[in-house]
Amino acid sequence: MPFNARNPLYAVLHESSYADGGATRWSAERTAPEDFGADSLLLTGEHIFPWHFEDCADLRPYRQVAAVLAEHPWPRLYDADVLADLDVPCAAIVYVDDPYVDRGFSEETAEAMPSLRTWVTNEHLHNGLRTDGEHIFDRLLGLVRGGA
Repeated sequence: MPFNARNPLYAVLHESSYADGGATRWSAERTAPEDFGADSLLLTGEHIFPWHFEDCADLRPYRQVAAVLAEHPWPRLYDADVLADLDVPCAAIVYVDDPYVDRGFSEETAEAMPSLRTWVTNEHLHNGLRTDGEHIFDRLLGLVRGGA
């Protein structure tokens, strides 16, 4: 995963996106198999490891704050009762073949929100906003405004 001076916040904050009512404590590193480093073909997806903040020169200035955030006790991601009572128009894209987010989890979360309109598509993978952001934003905005 390339990191550079242009997007250090992604690396610093990304691990916290996996927190759901607790500290991550470098979850990818903690949960990796003991012999993980022995097989260079194992994929780490978008997981962030503490060594990223040593090996990547552009991230070194952020290693202390990343360590603090890894120990921060984060609240629950969402409250299902609040989502069920939500009464504002909203839209979300669900990628059929997302290699990082299970489609079933996305659809389950969407079903909990009565006012959420989904666009389920295989036109993009996980990085649709990066590869075709204007089109995706326009489509989602159209859904929010009541279009198809």
